[in-house]
Amino acid sequence: MAVFRVEKNHNYTVMSNYHLRDTTLTLKAIGLLSKMLSLTDEWDYTTRGLAAICKEGVDAIGAALKGAQDIFVSGTTLYVLNSAANNILLYDLETGGQTGEIRPQDQDITDGRGLYVTGGGLIYIALYTQKDIAVLDGEGTVVRKIGVPQSDIIDDSFVYSPKKVAVQNDQLIYVVAEGSYQGVVQFDMEGNFTNFF
Repeated sequence: MAVFRVEKNHNYTVMSNYHLRDTTLTLKAIGLLSKMLSLTDEWDYTTRGLAAICKEGVDAIGAALKGAQDIFVSGTTLYVLNSAANNILLYDLETGGQTGEIRPQDQDITDGRGLYVTGGGLIYIALYTQKDIAVLDGEGTVVRKIGVPQSDIIDDSFVYSPKKVAVQNDQLIYVVAEGSYQGVVQFDMEGNFTNFF
């Protein structure tokens, strides 16, 4: 019997078996993560962007990402915040292989919804239930927590459940919070409330 060999030098993806064998992920999440690892760095990593290239719509993509609450791309590294397993998985976008896992050392770091990684390697996680922003180093050690904003302009009816976080030039922290109709919450780098954006 003849053997046909195909030289694979374009239009293929090499990835680690790690996420394929992870028992905490659903089959939908494994398939979606595999699809994401096959995309370029410039891809629109949103539910709408993914739905544009999948049979499923935005809601189905969101359901598949339920354990994976957020992603962040820094250079060629994809960070996946997996709330179901309470960890952050790191993948190399060029090879598709997993390069690491960060597991928060503090057991109170749960229900993460938003993720941001600074150029210096600090990891910001929006903790929905705890109403905090946790700041971790690259090993998963909590450097500090930023709690509910305090100010004379915030009244007692203010509801704060952080869902997304971003950092601007290591100067300002922005938090999108469920229940905050005043706007995006803005903190300085020490965690002091400065204003609504």
